[in-house]
Amino acid sequence: MERGWIETMQLLGLDVVLMATIALLALDWLVRTVRPLVARLGVALRGRTRPVRTARNSPDQPAAAWPPAPWRTSH
Repeated sequence: MERGWIETMQLLGLDVVLMATIALLALDWLVRTVRPLVARLGVALRGRTRPVRTARNSPDQPAAAWPPAPWRTSH
């Protein structure tokens, strides 16, 4: 019994690989298309609604020593 090309592709699993490849390419295209739109929208919304955040730690605050003294080695 001869197999057609569709049965051969299914037997080898190439149909699954092809569909997975197409799905990943479509997802990549979607991410590349949507990411700039979301970035522009985020900048536009941030500029209108929220003030610019300042640093939480000012430079005049000393940094805590790390690791704390009880955790340091004794030698």
